[in-house]
Amino acid sequence: MTHSYHRHIYLSPHPDDAVLSCGGTMARQTVAEEAVLVVTIFAGDPDLTHLSPLAEDLHATWGHPPAPYATRRAEDRAAMRHLGAGFLHLGFREAIYRFDAGSAPLYPDEESLFDRPHPADAPLIVRLEAVLRSLVCGLDPTTLYAPLAVGQHVDHQLVNQAASRLLSPPETAPDLWYYEDFPYATGLVPRHAPDSVEAALDRHGKGGWRSDDVAIDLAPKVEAIACYRSQMPTLFGDEPTLIRAVRDYAASLSTSQPYTERFWQRSH
Repeated sequence: MTHSYHRHIYLSPHPDDAVLSCGGTMARQTVAEEAVLVVTIFAGDPDLTHLSPLAEDLHATWGHPPAPYATRRAEDRAAMRHLGAGFLHLGFREAIYRFDAGSAPLYPDEESLFDRPHPADAPLIVRLEAVLRSLVCGLDPTTLYAPLAVGQHVDHQLVNQAASRLLSPPETAPDLWYYEDFPYATGLVPRHAPDSVEAALDRHGKGGWRSDDVAIDLAPKVEAIACYRSQMPTLFGDEPTLIRAVRDYAASLSTSQPYTERFWQRSH
């Protein structure tokens, strides 16, 4: 499902990231008949004959799906139907499926997955920037939403960096807002290296930020998140625990509204 013009474009590193973080705001926008497009960057199929130990472990957690990314894309399409949003799945492979020229995994374990991007991924940022420019630059008025990269998952960092490059030159820059990556913004994951929204903002440069708190209806967000069944074991163990964490975080962001999602933008 796509629209010829989109008032709001969300960049999701993987299927589920944008909905986990911004699903309530998306629902509010589509109810107001503002066209929403979710662009999932790392949605390409892996080579199942060549998997890293980390990928094999995750596939086991997911129940050894015969076509893991076909499953994840189908889940994402179902979530978009719930929200009334358009979708675009790009063919880049996520970090656990990327290898160097010598066929060694770029991210062999969970610790490397939440660290600085591997130098071999530097050309990927340039490719992502080119794709994003073709999607959003010069469109007016279009608002772009990108991950703040709380938690420092390498794929979130790459999407964040590529989106941030769109701010130059300013005459073609989109209206760019950063969203708080859930569940990493809770500080509970990754368990070996918890992060915070404040730390992520500081990594972009101290000061000069303004926030926008959006009051949301939690129900459509929860319904959309429930579509990502394959990811429940990885995220919080089971659906009730995940939904409770989503509710608690949305409630913690504001004292004036029952549930809120928060976005950040560099002050001009």
